[in-house]
Amino acid sequence: MKKAYGIVISSGKTETLSGGIETPFLYLNDRPVLAYPLMALQKAALIEGIIVAIPPARAENLLRMVKLFGLSKVRKIVGGGVRRASAMADALSWVPRETAVTAVLDPSQPLVTSAQIDEVVKAAARYGNAVGASPLPGAVYRLGKKKMFEARAAAAGEGWMASGPQAYATDKLRAAYPAKTAAAAKAAPADELEMLARAGDDVRMVPMPYPAMRIAASEDLRSAVALLPWAFAEK
Repeated sequence: MKKAYGIVISSGKTETLSGGIETPFLYLNDRPVLAYPLMALQKAALIEGIIVAIPPARAENLLRMVKLFGLSKVRKIVGGGVRRASAMADALSWVPRETAVTAVLDPSQPLVTSAQIDEVVKAAARYGNAVGASPLPGAVYRLGKKKMFEARAAAAGEGWMASGPQAYATDKLRAAYPAKTAAAAKAAPADELEMLARAGDDVRMVPMPYPAMRIAASEDLRSAVALLPWAFAEK
């Protein structure tokens, strides 16, 4: 199959955990959190090139990261806008027109592996769009007003968490993120899965053994340190 491109969106209103440093640039073991998804894309056999959308003030940090970790597949660094939709539109403009599938990774998910990326890209090439998902062991409930439990959204064993990695038909992404306009940016959903679902496009679920944990709190950093050897152990 033809190779895909990868996009990492590290822009917009990113959470900060300490010292005003954006989460992707906090250190996890001996490298920034952002280095892990970039290295996974670098090692993925089906990824030909990588586009990174990043706040302009962080471009120099990323260039050092590219040299330090040998990220030769990074083709373009884009100055990401405040809104994700604007950053995605800019990044997509640098993906070659003939690229059939584009993988999208979160900059704060260090446990995603190259094998998982290749698996999701293969599914997207076959079915159009695909997202890695993991089963939730218990029942899933909807929350109502004042955090009151309402009816079950899914029974025990039937709920799934779509956490990534993600891969989509490039033309579908371009249709979802056309021009970088203020109106489009404000109306855009939180992520690509919601965007494609809203447009009525099917997204294939690719089962993953564990959720692609996102670093959103200091406790997550400690958990990630413990899980890194297991996640990247040779199977």
